Amino acid sequence: MKKNYVSFLILMLGLLPALNHINAQDAFLSNLAIPRYVKTNQSYTVSVRARNAANTAYNGLKISYQLNDNPIVQGSNINLSGNGLGLNSYLPFNSPVPFSISSAGVNTIKIWIDVAGDSNSSNDTLKYTFTALSSYASKTVLMEVRTATWCPHCPGALSSVADFSNQANIAVAKFHTSDQFSTTVGDQYFSAYNSTGTPNGMIDMGDWGTYQVNSAHPTWANEVESRMAGVSPVAITASPSYNSETRTLTLEISANFHFSETSEYFVNAILVENNLAGPQSNAPSGFIHNQVVRDILGGRHGTSGIIPDNPIVGTIYTHTYTKVLPQTWKPEDVEFIVNIVSRKSSSQKLSLNATKGKITNQVNIAKINSNENNLVVFPNPFSNDVTVQIPFTGENLLLDIYTTDGKLVFNQSFSNYQVDNEIRLNHIFGDLPKGVYFIRVREGEKHSYAKIIKG
Repeated sequence: MKKNYVSFLILMLGLLPALNHINAQDAFLSNLAIPRYVKTNQSYTVSVRARNAANTAYNGLKISYQLNDNPIVQGSNINLSGNGLGLNSYLPFNSPVPFSISSAGVNTIKIWIDVAGDSNSSNDTLKYTFTALSSYASKTVLMEVRTATWCPHCPGALSSVADFSNQANIAVAKFHTSDQFSTTVGDQYFSAYNSTGTPNGMIDMGDWGTYQVNSAHPTWANEVESRMAGVSPVAITASPSYNSETRTLTLEISANFHFSETSEYFVNAILVENNLAGPQSNAPSGFIHNQVVRDILGGRHGTSGIIPDNPIVGTIYTHTYTKVLPQTWKPEDVEFIVNIVSRKSSSQKLSLNATKGKITNQVNIAKINSNENNLVVFPNPFSNDVTVQIPFTGENLLLDIYTTDGKLVFNQSFSNYQVDNEIRLNHIFGDLPKGVYFIRVREGEKHSYAKIIKG
């Protein structure tokens, strides 16, 4: 009997570590939102999610980080009220101490979480490499959403995306699944993210594997915004032309690298359509679907062989797509999203940059010339940077730049501007040839124009 009791004690002592593990917390971090490419001498915020992989909630945490070999930025203790942070829950965290990089080059940041009683230290730390650039292109963030008309939880996610989807430097593509708007190539494309539910969102194609597809749509806006603060090593120009008689779209794409590193590169173009009436579970009747993916011109992987594995800085790489639009598509509601993808493996991809526009985005230049050119722009002629003086007050001003043949080459929205406010356009014209351009500022029915010359 005594022998059996001793054996029982030995058995229980052996099980204690496993029992403690079952009841312990397992804190980890995910979705670190630092741009992959940043400007030198600009402040950036460390943004991340605190998570829990265990059944036992935790009620306190501390998040710290270290940039390169600089001193550690120690976080403060955060106390959570209520039931704390439970299994599969998350807490968004923004460090109150920003960082800045003084010179161009590759940098490494480590960020970690401390939780009392954490049973698993192997997943406490994220390590992230990013590059500071002194020469760069403006960045457009790619937001991809998996949705369905039958999904009762999707209206909330669609509403969250609608709050930022019309900004000029955000491109949104919504992939429908198992409904009247779904496509085979769209399902194949999004399946690469290992997404099985709806709604789900992906930013910049996963940022080389550091961002995971997720349904936490209330956080998407902040995560997109943090990446908007970054820059890109490649500038993209996409020039569409549409033949209304043959319904043929021709999309001419060019890419110009400001910085080069070894990778596999792919070009792709997604066609989306707006103003599609259709049902939507858990939403009022007459629901209008926007940014619905209709086709992916480069297929699920994109087009390879256009950009070499080691691009030459300053070399222009070009590609042209053509597509005959089905009769059911309305050309005036069709837009394109062109992006350049860097791929390190099948599961590590990054949308380096993107650009978007309407396929029928040409304007009547004769009509612009017939209007009074009352928009003040200086200097004019200019070499690269120009300043635009706003002629009227508006809550949502749109600024467009066109070539003399009416093609849109740049557009951006600005909020809450007053008369005589100034907008400085930096690095916008760097990749455009010398010549004459037209700038249009509009807000509702109010329009103002200027002819400018890049010398």
